[in-house]
Amino acid sequence: MGQKGNEGKIQKPIRFDKWMADAIQEIADNKGLTFTSVVQELLRQELAFMGYSMGIGREAIDSGIKEDKKSIEKVS
Repeated sequence: MGQKGNEGKIQKPIRFDKWMADAIQEIADNKGLTFTSVVQELLRQELAFMGYSMGIGREAIDSGIKEDKKSIEKVS
């Protein structure tokens, strides 16, 4: 049986500017999420925008669709 927990995760200390930490905390409070989960989602979105993904799931499907649209536009 697999173990649940921090397997495959790395913990790093990070410092935020006050305005950024306040904004992240406000988002977390409004959505009933943790500060960490909001930071992870924001970073995931930015990395996806930059072309990074795990190569599975919605990100891979979405990027494939975008690539198909680009190739269709180029051919047209």
